[in-house]
Amino acid sequence: MIISSLNNLLNTYSYTYDEVWNITSDNKKNYTYDDIYIITQTNDTNTTLQLENFAYDNVWIKKTELIYN
Repeated sequence: MIISSLNNLLNTYSYTYDEVWNITSDNKKNYTYDDIYIITQTNDTNTTLQLENFAYDNVWIKKTELIYN
């Protein structure tokens, strides 16, 4: 029963990818990357409302993650 429920959950998600296999969208979010394929933001798939914004320091360590409601 647990495995069946897990399979059903996994089958409900659909992902799209770019040319370097970054996820560009799923059922809930669109993902945006910079020129070197570092994630910069996510938007709601249905409303395009920005959900998260990511910033990094000079050695690409994530400094901030702002979540919008």
